[in-house]
Amino acid sequence: MCGHCLSVLYIEYNITTSLGLYFGGKPYSMSLNTNKDNFRIFIDGCNKNTLRDFLMEHEKNIMGPTKEAILSCLHIEDLILATIKDDDIMSFITKYHAFEKVEIEMNTLKYKRNSRRFETLIEKGNAVFFGINPSTMKFTFSKGKGLKTLGLEKDQVVGDYVWNHYGDNEVIMQGIQLAAEGKERHGVLTVGSIHFDVNFTPSFDETGRVKEIIGMAFDISKHMELEKKLQEANIAKDKFFSIIAHDLKSPFSAILGFLDILKNNLKEFTMEEIEENIGIINDSANKSYNLLISLLERARAQSSVKFKPENFDFKTETLEQIKLLHEVAAIKNIFIKNNIPDDTVIYADKQMVATVIRNLVSNAIKFTGGSGRGGEIRVAFKNTENAFLVSIADNGIGMNLEQKENLFKIDKTESRKGTGNESGTGIGLLLCKEFVERHGGKIWIDRSEPGKGTVVKFSIPIISS
Repeated sequence: MCGHCLSVLYIEYNITTSLGLYFGGKPYSMSLNTNKDNFRIFIDGCNKNTLRDFLMEHEKNIMGPTKEAILSCLHIEDLILATIKDDDIMSFITKYHAFEKVEIEMNTLKYKRNSRRFETLIEKGNAVFFGINPSTMKFTFSKGKGLKTLGLEKDQVVGDYVWNHYGDNEVIMQGIQLAAEGKERHGVLTVGSIHFDVNFTPSFDETGRVKEIIGMAFDISKHMELEKKLQEANIAKDKFFSIIAHDLKSPFSAILGFLDILKNNLKEFTMEEIEENIGIINDSANKSYNLLISLLERARAQSSVKFKPENFDFKTETLEQIKLLHEVAAIKNIFIKNNIPDDTVIYADKQMVATVIRNLVSNAIKFTGGSGRGGEIRVAFKNTENAFLVSIADNGIGMNLEQKENLFKIDKTESRKGTGNESGTGIGLLLCKEFVERHGGKIWIDRSEPGKGTVVKFSIPIISS
């Protein structure tokens, strides 16, 4: 053998326990009996390490589909082999005598491990795993912790028609239809307050036909809740910036208005009149500055608006907010009356309530007066058994039914011109609704008709401090 050129080495072990070595494409066979010396004839003088290492290196090429262990080796030329012990090579051959069995056992072990991991994923992850026969449209199996969310037990629906349970669910029925056509389908299924990320995957037989539809649904409710909170945080941020713009616009309008009056009538005004107008402008500018500082401090203190109730004098705080809007109302000849009783102390978030009052009065000013006719706005307070009730009434232009219904809806906000051609976005009223609801209260339009004014009311539950 040492002088031979070994082109192909082909070792075959089959059910007849015969060993064939092919040298240069010509077979030589022998029986593998208990006499190991017979085999040694073929390897005597071969290089032990070279042959063994070569065999081990190519173990991955061994297959055993028909109770055969086959080793296909690469082309080797002019290789002089030395001695190798029969125990080594026989051990190698014997190892692959049971190759098919070993392969099956290994695959079974891997399958069991993967199955355990898969079962753990289903049970721990609040998932649902199910199968559907595309021919009968019946469930073939169902398992997973998520079944309890749907009010079901394991395999409870097996044998039931799909449409008996989910016939009116578009996501499921479309998913099944596409999977039955051999296509994968993905969608989000909502059952009550629970959201599932569901996938439908076709399983094919040997002929390429869909034999079963495999469905997997994972509970993504927590993920969607986090996503919702993120969106709400972004909306809150946008609202806050809108508040700043909204609340600063009115006093700056007053400043600009009085500056225009001075500019156009400077020569006609006496020094006293000029000083009076400059005083109003200065006062309005200072109030605007204080308002801006208050808003910015709140923005720095919180990423979202926090609820901090306290005891405070409601009439005094309301008066402060009315003062901020006095110049704007004066330009339109609007009188604002504070009918809140003296020493009215309430327990609520002072900044939130102040913002509500300021926005509601500002909105009333916007749609009252104009064309030189003036107007009136009244702020009133009433204590009830479980809540305090605040009303802001005006004798302005009022609203029609559609405007009333859309007033506190975030997706229906629109810019509506005021009696002085003022513009707005409705953000201020949305903020009022949010702040009142943070107290557990309600806000509504008590009365409004075109040409007859509007009465807005809000209630805040009485909470002991």
